[in-house]
Amino acid sequence: MGKESSEAGASVAEKLAMLVVISKKDQQIQKLQDELSKEKDKRREERVVFIFASVILLDVVFFSVVESVTGQLSLILFELIILSWLAKKMGVKEMVGILDRFLEVVAKSTKKD
Repeated sequence: MGKESSEAGASVAEKLAMLVVISKKDQQIQKLQDELSKEKDKRREERVVFIFASVILLDVVFFSVVESVTGQLSLILFELIILSWLAKKMGVKEMVGILDRFLEVVAKSTKKD
């Protein structure tokens, strides 16, 4: 009977050791998943900023061609709507908030007129 209890104790100790190893692996997996998620978010943000900067550079060209102020303003509003949609689709919350607030201000200012 003494042998059986020592074998049962050994198997419990082995099971605990396995649980510790599994939990360490789970922690490592979770850490790697978090790092991957952060890296994906950074890349999305970089893409949105690159697209936004490209739009600004293209605006310089378009504004030299489009002489009227109303044409320029309509182009800017159209671009902001597209950029807001793009930021939402790519999950860049900060950019979405900024663009949405700006569009709300523009909408309120046009209602007063």
